Amino acid sequence: PSWNAIIPQNSPIPSNQAGVTSLCHPWSAGCTTWLTRYVAGIEPTAPGFATVNITPHLGRLLTSVAADAPTPHGVIHWIFDAKKGRAELVVPDGVTARVGIPALERTIDTIRINGRKAWPIPVIPGTDLQSDRVYQNGDRVYFTDVGLGHYTFDIRYSGTTPDRKSVV
Repeated sequence: PSWNAIIPQNSPIPSNQAGVTSLCHPWSAGCTTWLTRYVAGIEPTAPGFATVNITPHLGRLLTSVAADAPTPHGVIHWIFDAKKGRAELVVPDGVTARVGIPALERTIDTIRINGRKAWPIPVIPGTDLQSDRVYQNGDRVYFTDVGLGHYTFDIRYSGTTPDRKSVV
């Protein structure tokens, strides 16, 4: 059955607390946006996705996320698998990303990007400085200015993420 057969035109649907009826949006559109932005972590930081943050939030129950975010520049493809210690990212031309790899209450020992060691980074020769493009802040290691390309992140963790029951 259709709502159109039951309710008058432009009337609120039953149990609709907002008083406004919109039947012109796809099912779960709000949920899809929320999952992409907050769980998978693909969040625009400039108009048209010119810049984005990619910072997944798995919590203690999820072990992986995958999302494709359509942008005016093309699709941002992101997969993060905490069990395998692997992530895959495709950034279209015209998008610059800041990627935050979560520690998930463990220690990040090493990160390799496309087979090359990217974390921990060595000190710049002749200084006591590290690159400002790769840094650790809180429980994440961030990679900035990630542009056009296909990236594979291999992450080696030590320790274990506590199960949700250990939280009081």
